[in-house]
Amino acid sequence: MRLSTASAAILACLLALAAPSAAQTARPAGAEGEHLLRYDGVYQSGHSEPRVPGTEFGPWSYLRFYPNGTVVTVATSGRPEDLGWLKITDESYFSGRWALQGNVLSFSVRGGNDPAIDYVGTVVGDRLYLHVRSHINGYQGDEVYLFFPTAWAAPAPE
Repeated sequence: MRLSTASAAILACLLALAAPSAAQTARPAGAEGEHLLRYDGVYQSGHSEPRVPGTEFGPWSYLRFYPNGTVVTVATSGRPEDLGWLKITDESYFSGRWALQGNVLSFSVRGGNDPAIDYVGTVVGDRLYLHVRSHINGYQGDEVYLFFPTAWAAPAPE
């Protein structure tokens, strides 16, 4: 039996909640051990399965995480290697604070006075399986984000 992307994301969330403890899976930034989120690039969404840059035209949604708990997001047709301008210091992007319990990731982003966009899901290797809910336009859906390392993503400020 083959699971749909939505079913796989729900199953991954349920399995993550049944995990023994955060200490045995992911650790928050600054703790001993390797963190599950990566900070040396961006996560790209294809809105169902990630697209390989160059095979299709965007726009894509991108997420960039920082070790200090900040996440920044933007939608653009740019490729991951062209996103050096996506910085934590630019207040024109949607941004927020992320939390990770085990491998369950959650965060909300907003831009200025706009309503929030909520994300919750799991980190599995270099993929994020996220349920997205926009309070801007009512969109709800499951999205898969794939990590792309980039040369421009120097270590971010703590």
